[in-house]
Amino acid sequence: MGMRRGSWSVRTLVVSCALAPAVADARTPLPTLEVVRPQKRVRLLDVRWAAHVGYGYALARRAPVLTLGHEAHVSFVELSKAAQLHVAFGTSGFVDPSRGWHRRTGVFGADVGFGLSRHVAGGPALVATVTAGPRWEARRDRVGADIQPSRGTASLRVDGWGVSARIDAYPFYMTIPEILHEDRSHERGWFREYVLSGIHVWVATRYDVLRSGRGQTVAGGVGLDLGRTLLVPILAAKR
Repeated sequence: MGMRRGSWSVRTLVVSCALAPAVADARTPLPTLEVVRPQKRVRLLDVRWAAHVGYGYALARRAPVLTLGHEAHVSFVELSKAAQLHVAFGTSGFVDPSRGWHRRTGVFGADVGFGLSRHVAGGPALVATVTAGPRWEARRDRVGADIQPSRGTASLRVDGWGVSARIDAYPFYMTIPEILHEDRSHERGWFREYVLSGIHVWVATRYDVLRSGRGQTVAGGVGLDLGRTLLVPILAAKR
């Protein structure tokens, strides 16, 4: 009987040693998997609403022109971490003062289109945009005499169409998400975030087909993102 009890004790010890690793593994918690949803490529990424002024030359008119306009960009497709696709819409025009202000001529246009922007965080940005839309022509032969367009409902008549291409260079550009993040951490001042980030230089070319003729105009100048300077500080203060 003593031998049998001793043999059962040895057997029990051997089985316990064999099952010990399995019991230990069973008590070890299973590894957890963290599921991270990828960010959507199509979403609101950035917004610009810039006013620009400049000086150029109308090749068909053979005359210098003053240009003025504004354009909004809504970035909604992320091509990469540094490149975004945007839709653009705005108005622009130029005035030919070569004959004097009392006999000035000009062209006004409304455009929509698409563009591509590329930037680095906290650094420069380059924005290329191509737009097209209707054109209206205005001409004065003497003070107070409207020759084109006519008064009344005829003033809404479209005088032609045109296409334009513009490149904007922002030396100190910051996207609105970057500005809001910097605003929470207070790492940079408001002038850097809301003013310097919206200052840019631009060059543009446009080709207009009007009732009075057709021709190309080239121009360049400076601009300021008014939305970034005036509206974003208000939105940041409400956060």
